[in-house]
Amino acid sequence: MQSAKHKNIPANDFWSSVHPLTSEDTVAMTALRSAVAGMKGKLEGIAARAPFNSIIERVQAPEGVIFEEDGVGGISG
Repeated sequence: MQSAKHKNIPANDFWSSVHPLTSEDTVAMTALRSAVAGMKGKLEGIAARAPFNSIIERVQAPEGVIFEEDGVGGISG
């Protein structure tokens, strides 16, 4: 198994950012809440992983966001 790549990020560099909610965000949040409402409180632990993946894999990445596959402690993500 490959070891995780760790990058040293200087303390003054931002690795995360928050943007104001847009009307598109509101529409997406409302749709997601509606889709998962029936499962609320019913799935916990590893039983929740498959439904979570199913929902998250359908979410379109925002423009300008870059994702990199990596792993920590032998767990990929």
